[in-house]
Amino acid sequence: AGSYIGKFLSVYLDDFGFEVIRSSTIDCDLLCEGALKNYFKKIPKKKHTIIFLSTVNQSDADSIKGFEKNVRILRNFVEEIDPGKVSSIIYFSTVKVYGDMPKLPISEITLTKQVDWYSLGKITCEWILTYSLGKKFPITILRIPGIFGKGDRERSIIGSFVENINLKGKVLVFGSGRTKRDYVYLPDLSKIVAQLVENYPNKSLGILNIASGNEYSIIELLEKIRNALGKKFTIEYSEDSKNNFDLIFDN
Repeated sequence: AGSYIGKFLSVYLDDFGFEVIRSSTIDCDLLCEGALKNYFKKIPKKKHTIIFLSTVNQSDADSIKGFEKNVRILRNFVEEIDPGKVSSIIYFSTVKVYGDMPKLPISEITLTKQVDWYSLGKITCEWILTYSLGKKFPITILRIPGIFGKGDRERSIIGSFVENINLKGKVLVFGSGRTKRDYVYLPDLSKIVAQLVENYPNKSLGILNIASGNEYSIIELLEKIRNALGKKFTIEYSEDSKNNFDLIFDN
């Protein structure tokens, strides 16, 4: 619950009417063996849906050390989980498991492709979870794209654009700005999670891509931001065309 998404989601589920138990690294550091086992001793003796967001941040995870940490988190989780207190698991993964230049539109049967340590780590963690616990608990894996929302402190591309417009009056765009993405609003993601917990508490839905079905280029997004803010700003372009491919989903 210490992450940006986790904080918002826990409040949303509270308001939705669920009994929410929050935890963060302070409460249970999953990198430490035995931490989860001790944590489970402290929570009530009844069945819970585990919403699992724990991960190494992408900026830190794209290295062999980051990969090892993400795998260790999942290893400790599957080895120390208390089956008597779990009804189902919702695991947050990422659309980055589809790699660069996936065949479009992307669906849940699109082949995964590791292109860096982070994507390899998430693919590995998905496999560890389903192989180790799939026969014991219903597991649903959510593959998440870019998420944006109020107060994201520049953690999303949209938040970064708004921050730079407000502070500097300009934004930096890599490549032509015409690559298309599908960004999801955090309250919409939270609504989906709440519906999963409410309507499918004991059923595995396998893998679900979370997408709005509306893809926009970076230039189109900036025009929407310009209209929303009512502010003038300049766009600077970088020749570095990293991530120069579309992510379009069939949802």
